[in-house]
Amino acid sequence: MSSWLAKSGGALALLEMCLLDAHAFDQNSIALLKTNKSCPDCDLSEALLENVYLPGAILTNANLTDAHLKGANLGFVNFKGARLTGADLSGVVLTNALFSDADLSDANLSNASLHGADLTGANLTGANLREAHLEFVKFKGANLNKADLTGGMNADATLLAEAKLCATIMPDGHKDNSGC
Repeated sequence: MSSWLAKSGGALALLEMCLLDAHAFDQNSIALLKTNKSCPDCDLSEALLENVYLPGAILTNANLTDAHLKGANLGFVNFKGARLTGADLSGVVLTNALFSDADLSDANLSNASLHGADLTGANLTGANLREAHLEFVKFKGANLNKADLTGGMNADATLLAEAKLCATIMPDGHKDNSGC
């Protein structure tokens, strides 16, 4: 059969079909999250959750690597210890969300509303926070190395000073290397 696929050009089509059907996340985890607003330790990596409404959900230690959450309402969500590496959180409402010790490296948080969020000890290395709303965000011990905060609105300089800054582009566009 494999020789037939190779000769007919069907091997590429078969591979594409397999890749399209492959999901890193567990569909049962998605159902659990949407029903109970609670899915600690779940694998939601690469999940398509754009525009979901899940304020107050519990996602402690969940794997949301490369998840698509654009435009979602996730205010007051508990992401403590969660992995959000490379996740798309652009335009997401994250008001008062808890991200302590979460990994948001290379995440896209552009235009997100982070008003009152707790990023204590979070890893935001290489994160995109362009035009994000940063009022009253707690950055104590957060790693903002190579993060881009260009145009970040209402960022409190005293709270940002509590973060680790190295090659960090600050809201006014200057690069801060104070923590290198």
